[in-house]
Amino acid sequence: MADATRTDGNAFGRAKSLGRNAFGRASEEPYQRRPADGVVLVLGTLVFVLAAFHSGDPGSLERSIQQLVNELPASLDGVFTACLRLGALWAIGLVVVAALFARRWRLGPVAALLARRHPLE
Repeated sequence: MADATRTDGNAFGRAKSLGRNAFGRASEEPYQRRPADGVVLVLGTLVFVLAAFHSGDPGSLERSIQQLVNELPASLDGVFTACLRLGALWAIGLVVVAALFARRWRLGPVAALLARRHPLE
């Protein structure tokens, strides 16, 4: 039997049903934690600790990348800054559009306003 959340068999109906659940619940009720949340917390902490121990010891690949970036001419700084700002603007736009598509009417404008408060300089 077909999924009850889909309105019809076309792609728009599937995307519409996906959009409702894309950002989780919109209610103001307290969240209930799942056992998987604890596993994610432990694994995330482990990865963080391992990365912290490795932070002071760059490998040969990291040294090669640093040398390559340091040898770039200073005249390219403006190009890289423009790419960084355009990429950030694109990401903000995607979050706002996804929030509005998921009918999270308060999340879209709030994300746009928060991004405006913290411009890349």
